[in-house]
Amino acid sequence: MTLHAVVVTYNPEEAAFRCLVDKLREGGASVIVADNTPHGPSPVVTALAGKIELIDMHGNAGIAAAQNAGIRAALAQGAEVLAFFDQDSTPGEQLLPSLVAALGQPPSGVAAPVCIDMRTGAEYPPYRFNRWGWARPRPAAGLPAPVEADLIISSGSVVAAEVFARAGLMDEDFFIDYVDLEWCIRCRRAGSPIRVVPSVTMLHAIGNEVVENGPLTIFVHSPTRSYYRLRNALLLIRMPHVPRLYALHEIAAALLHHLLQWRHSQDRGQHARFGWRGLIDGLRGVRGKFGPT
Repeated sequence: MTLHAVVVTYNPEEAAFRCLVDKLREGGASVIVADNTPHGPSPVVTALAGKIELIDMHGNAGIAAAQNAGIRAALAQGAEVLAFFDQDSTPGEQLLPSLVAALGQPPSGVAAPVCIDMRTGAEYPPYRFNRWGWARPRPAAGLPAPVEADLIISSGSVVAAEVFARAGLMDEDFFIDYVDLEWCIRCRRAGSPIRVVPSVTMLHAIGNEVVENGPLTIFVHSPTRSYYRLRNALLLIRMPHVPRLYALHEIAAALLHHLLQWRHSQDRGQHARFGWRGLIDGLRGVRGKFGPT
């Protein structure tokens, strides 16, 4: 089976990135790196030229555009299965073989590991929609069998090549936030299954830091990420394939998350400005890369 791993990078840390590439190659994958480093490509990436195929995105084109560049390159080379990783992902030795096996033969659908926050030890659970479009968490850790899901994070997942013919590529208008979640909705609408395999785990980290705010755990992002989180949540409501109740929940969650981030931020003024701009642009339907004026 022809397996390609697509890794999106942005000023990667050398030791973690080298370790990731080595593990992916040991797992039988040809590694394609789409580098979003401004004024790149990153020297850390070019130093591994003999081990990877490098796609220079000529600046930060966004995670969706970088993933799409990697997908197109892999499919052009006859990939039967594609895997997706962030630059600091830490897959175990058996992650790729186990997830590829979970796709069956011939491979179909999507398989993902149980993702564990490396700072808190908590699971990032997959989600399943009920009949009204409400997304409910379905923790998979410790279960005896794969869990059917509607929403997963893309890092660590493996996808049969045929899924892209059904669901399409990533939506580059989102640039970063909700890229994987919106694609998952299209994937499920197209009839492709998504399964989380409890026997496979991977450490992951969302945000720059974690802050406990009473019963809530807040993943703190940069002001720019706050812009995309707010704007893109509002874009979801305009998409007919996205359940309306889910979109409304994400808008409310993004607003609450932004207020709590603002409370804990070292630069409240910057967070306030970027958040307000995200809100206005989301209401206006602005898409693509954020260009502050």
